Amino acid sequence: MKKSRILLSTFLASAVVLAGCSSKTETSSSSNKTEKKEEKKNSNEAKLGTPIAFDKEVEITVKTAAWTEERNQFADKPAKKVLLVTYDVKNLSDKDYAVGTDIKLYVNGKKAESYPVQVKFDSISPNRVAENVTQAFAVNEDGALELEVQPMFSFKDKKIIKLDLK
Repeated sequence: MKKSRILLSTFLASAVVLAGCSSKTETSSSSNKTEKKEEKKNSNEAKLGTPIAFDKEVEITVKTAAWTEERNQFADKPAKKVLLVTYDVKNLSDKDYAVGTDIKLYVNGKKAESYPVQVKFDSISPNRVAENVTQAFAVNEDGALELEVQPMFSFKDKKIIKLDLK
């Protein structure tokens, strides 16, 4: 009697597990994952002039990205072109926030080096704004330009701004 109960329990448990692994469930699950990935890709994109809020931390608005003729004669790095990025930062946290390293530039998927011209490093108190913060980057090749915006020392999702500069 005990053996038949154990066999019956095992059989029922196996049936439940196999029913839960049907192909219809997997298909809808994988299509949901694809849709979520597409939404996530789209949500990482941003535009110039549009505020980008990083929840309870900071809000960054990239205002301009333009080439500059200015060069630093003491710079260790050569630069065919220098891209100057200007942005505003609003501190949404309850602590001081250091500004000036919130943006990275990628050229053809390769990280560009910062360039020491018109760079502004500062800190702002909670609920305050720093306007016209600048970062400059040395660009030594032509190709697709993308700004990666992310608060300093943050692990939150970064936002990508694709640039179309001549």
